[in-house]
Amino acid sequence: MRSQARSRSRFFVKQHDGRQQPLTREQLIQALEHSEDPEAQALINSIARHAVSIRGTRPFWNKKRQDLEAYAYNLGCPGAFITFSPADLHWRSLYQHMPQYDDWLAATEPERMALSRRLLRQNPHIAAFHFCRRYTLFRDIVLSKKFSITDYWDRYEWQGRGSPHNHGL
Repeated sequence: MRSQARSRSRFFVKQHDGRQQPLTREQLIQALEHSEDPEAQALINSIARHAVSIRGTRPFWNKKRQDLEAYAYNLGCPGAFITFSPADLHWRSLYQHMPQYDDWLAATEPERMALSRRLLRQNPHIAAFHFCRRYTLFRDIVLSKKFSITDYWDRYEWQGRGSPHNHGL
């Protein structure tokens, strides 16, 4: 992640010290050349790394939050906040795509739960795809038609065992 941060992040200068004019390239070069001056040091200290394009970082999620607030401001208050969680320890449709499906099918209930937990930890990509597909179909076929949904926003999150869930407006 460090190399990704270095390659994708950008630098900017905070404009909080009361300057009316934006900082010019020449002023920045002069400050870097004479870094021992107190004024130059203050300018250098106001340079910050901007990592909004790196998924998962605090700046990334702050930008997503700002975008969502802008949508809500322009579209009006959302009608509902919903969370979808899968019954991923029980979905036969999920375990049909997992290794050891025949073992899962033949197992007793306690054995099936233990096998389900292990398969989820070992194959989170299968569980994530299956949940995403089921949720998308449910949203597009059921929710959109039943409630005349025109706009939505959602976010996927994962639990420690590899199980996804979805929050949305």
